[in-house]
Amino acid sequence: EVRGKQGGKTLCRQHKFEIILITVPILDYAMAEQVSINIETYRQKVRMYLDANNYESALFWADKVANMSGGDPRDWYWVAQCMYRSRQYHRAAILIRNKGLDKTQPLCQWLAGLCLLEAKQYNDALLILSNDEEVLGTNRSTTVVVATNFVIPPIGSDKILEGFTPKTLQSALLLLKGRVYEKLDNRTRAAECFKNALKHDVYCYQAFDSLVKHQMLTSSEEKELLMSLPFKEQCGENDLLPAVYEILLNKYQNLPQTPVPALPHPRLVDNLDLEAARAE
Repeated sequence: EVRGKQGGKTLCRQHKFEIILITVPILDYAMAEQVSINIETYRQKVRMYLDANNYESALFWADKVANMSGGDPRDWYWVAQCMYRSRQYHRAAILIRNKGLDKTQPLCQWLAGLCLLEAKQYNDALLILSNDEEVLGTNRSTTVVVATNFVIPPIGSDKILEGFTPKTLQSALLLLKGRVYEKLDNRTRAAECFKNALKHDVYCYQAFDSLVKHQMLTSSEEKELLMSLPFKEQCGENDLLPAVYEILLNKYQNLPQTPVPALPHPRLVDNLDLEAARAE
């Protein structure tokens, strides 16, 4: 029995309860899909927040961009990169593996290996960085790396690079592989990786420093390496790099009878690295 209406409410005497009429808006998904969104704007926000060391904001927007782009590999790379920067190493490596990007994108292979290195999972890192010919075993409990290649296959133009060139990405992969071998106390293989990393990218100081500072090569081997580096192919005219490496080699070789090379630029006289090398 209806008693009456008041304020949009219908009161029922028989059951003694109120029926409240509520208007619920219906989302028009078809219309939502027609909204034009510039994804590149949000990609730039991800980079901006990364540069500002605001990793939580960067990860939030990177995740949204990856969804909006339909799973573009470069966007998943930046999601994983945000996780790496915020020290979520396992999470980043799992993301890359689950997407299968460690098998299809050398850049993601490198990042996954880097995450596993930072997580101190050295054997897993080596597996990520190794190809099928280097691996023995059929499951994770028995799989081991039985051989190693010191050459990274050419990286095609269809692969994502995000600031790398094919050569510098090859160098980064070899450098990382060398660092993993170093953690596994295999200095011989580490040295080969560092040498090849340096040949792919002569500006890769970390590879150079790992070889000479950790005394992985003899003095004669260091000189041979310096002479074999493709400075002419990779450096411009009057590049300071050969002279810088020569000064640093003299420091570690500790040969006082060797003339100290001249500084390649007058303002480098105040550079602490080169000043210390020349003094020693």
